[in-house]
Order: sequence, then C-alpha cells, then structure tokens
Amino acid sequence: MLTNCMGMAFEEDKIMRVKIAKFEQDLQVLKLEADMDASSCREASRMEALRRMEITRGLNQAARDRSRAVRLEKMRWAVRDVRRNVIKRSRKDLQRFRELARAERPLEVKQTLSYEKRRDQERDEEAEVRQMERDARKERLAVREVYDAVVGPAASAAATAAASVARKAAIAAVRRGGGSGDSPADAADAENAAAIAAAAAAAAASTTGMAELGGGRVCRACGGPRFGRTVCAKCGANANSWRGEVDSGGEDEEDEDVV
Repeated sequence: MLTNCMGMAFEEDKIMRVKIAKFEQDLQVLKLEADMDASSCREASRMEALRRMEITRGLNQAARDRSRAVRLEKMRWAVRDVRRNVIKRSRKDLQRFRELARAERPLEVKQTLSYEKRRDQERDEEAEVRQMERDARKERLAVREVYDAVVGPAASAAATAAASVARKAAIAAVRRGGGSGDSPADAADAENAAAIAAAAAAAAASTTGMAELGGGRVCRACGGPRFGRTVCAKCGANANSWRGEVDSGGEDEEDEDVV
C-alpha cells in the first residue's frame, strides 16, 4: 500500500514539475512579447520624432525661402529716390564717369533682349564708376593735404596778423568813441569787435584758398578749412558745424549723410 502511494507521489511530483516548467516557459514568452511591444513602441516614437523634425525643418526652410524671396523682391522694386541716390544722380562727376563707362559697352550688349545680360553689364559699369570715383577722391585728398602742408600755415599766420590788427583797430575805435579802452566794458567791446573781424578775415582767407584749390567747406567755429572727413583741421570742431560748399561734386559718401 505504501509502495503504491510512494509511486503515485513521485508521479504527482513529476507532473507538477512539468506544469511549473510549462508555466515558466509561457511566462518567458509573455515577457518576450512585452519586450517586443515596448521596442516597437520606442521605434514608433523615434520615427514619429524624426517625422516631426523633418516637417519642422521643411517648414522653417520654406519660411526662410519665402522671406528671402520677399526681401529680394523688395530690393528689386525698392524706391530709389533716397537722399544718397538723389545726390549721386545730381553730381556731375558721377554723370561723367557713367558716360565714360557706358561708352565702352559692347554692341552685342546694346542689342540684347536678355535681362540678365543687361543687369550684369550695369553691375560692371557701376563697379567701374565706383573705382573712378575712388581714384578721383584720392586725387582730391592729395590736393587737400598739399594745401594743408603748404598754404595752411601761411593762412593761419595771416589770420593771426589780421586778428592782431583788428584788435588794435577796435581798441582805437573804442577810445575814439569816448571810452578809455582800459575799463572791463571797453575791453569786452574791443575783444568782441576784434573777434568778429578776425573770424571774418579768417573765413574769407580760408574760403578763397579752398576755392582756388577746387573744393572744401568752412568751419563755423574758427573759419578754417576742412581737410579731413568730419573734423576741422584747425580747431577740431564737429562735422555739424560745417557751412557752405565750394565744390558740389567733390565730397565723400560719408559727407552726404551729414545734415
């Protein structure tokens, strides 16, 4: 009896072990399926992220292309009657340079109907005009430097002498008018009159000298000529104090922006 029970117990134990192994195998299969589902979800999420990135990149590229197209269209149809271009069109030296550049235009370009060829030729002509303008500007600057080195000291000495003579004449005029010339009020009147006379003499001398050399402006502060771009060579005044122009076609591009 016991022997039969032990045999049945062993069989029951084997059956339970087989069932446990089968359950473990099924559990491993379920775990593998869960891992495969998770991997598929991660791959789908990565593909979705890549798709969104491509869509965003395409939209940004389209926005940049449209912005560039709009900018080019605005530049093509922009109003050209701005102050700098108006001044350039009114300058006779630039008109002469443009005529010289257009005189070298070949016959096939004159007879062509292609917009691109005409545009390329116009760009080449504008570049040639700018080069001619730079060369002419260098020549004018050389003349101004020569004036500053040679005529400038003589003009300053003449202005100083004129100021001294004007001061003495003003003091004499105050004394003739009944003043002693020694009181503070008489001295102030004499100094004011002398300063006005000296400034007028210096301005006249500087303007005459620059007119003889072909261009320049006169400083409001000291009446001296301008040789640099924005600062007086004599007193260092700012460009806003310049008045008058002797040569209408010999200024730099930076000077055209000064109001």
